[in-house]
Amino acid sequence: MKRITAIIALIFVILLVPAPPARADSVTDTLSVYVGYAGGPYYLKTTFHWTELDDLYGGMLPTQQSVYSYFSGSRIAIDSARGFALTDFLQISGVDLSSVARLEFYTKDHSNGAFVSFNKSNLLYAARYYYPNLAIDPETGALVPKNGGELTDGAVQVETIMALEDNWEWDAEGPNFSNPGTGSRFRLLFGQRKPGKSHDRPGGHGPS
Repeated sequence: MKRITAIIALIFVILLVPAPPARADSVTDTLSVYVGYAGGPYYLKTTFHWTELDDLYGGMLPTQQSVYSYFSGSRIAIDSARGFALTDFLQISGVDLSSVARLEFYTKDHSNGAFVSFNKSNLLYAARYYYPNLAIDPETGALVPKNGGELTDGAVQVETIMALEDNWEWDAEGPNFSNPGTGSRFRLLFGQRKPGKSHDRPGGHGPS
């Protein structure tokens, strides 16, 4: 019986469902957690309003400022964000991470399955980084060190968070926390595993 329980746990799935919104750039006020086995059905476990989570408004989760880099294959983006650790959110949601195999993120404006899906270990426990020394060679379009040296120079390991507010900028010189917006509230943000990984893109309600 113990062996069967272990096998079932491997296919346990959690879904995080931002709601409403009507479009990808609209403000999202609530975040819901659904649990179930792969393929469903999924059952609502809990729902939070953002003010219940944001410690600046009396919420229960400590927030942090973090910076994330992204290489599109031809451009560099920097996202300067304030948000809460995804692991902290799952803990207050009563999720037993030892029973979770995958995390799937759904939005109501994306009806064709999960917006993005991750292996739990890859998203929560793999080492991921913000790389400040990334630039694009204007002649070749290649990824090059902005200040010489190596692409990995100055790398900062970052935690996976859900943003309450952020400032996504293409071709930015560096982090910019001065003008955050809430249009992409609950954007999922995670670091790059390597500087040239173009698919290591922060998820959630990100720009296309």
